[in-house]
Amino acid sequence: MQQEVVEAEGHLIDSHLMEQIFDTVVEYNGKFEVEEFRIGRTNADKSYLRLRVETPHEADMQQVRRRLSPNKRPVRQAKCNESSHGDGSSLRPRSWGQLV
Repeated sequence: MQQEVVEAEGHLIDSHLMEQIFDTVVEYNGKFEVEEFRIGRTNADKSYLRLRVETPHEADMQQVRRRLSPNKRPVRQAKCNESSHGDGSSLRPRSWGQLV
């Protein structure tokens, strides 16, 4: 089994980013457990999500990483495409860099 901790921050609910993250993990035979989720309380506040992702094979985890990484950049440097989300949301595995 392969495991990673993934973090995302931004307007995760209204941008459907959280839904896309969950769908991507499941699409590549993965499982996830939400470790922490904080919802922004105002329109200006960002939400925060941390989840543990587990896949049966390294190839599946690589696909998850690739899909969660906009513009095929490494996920640790990923910023959601401003033209598609427009909110500056970010996403990366915790093990690849600083916390969001």
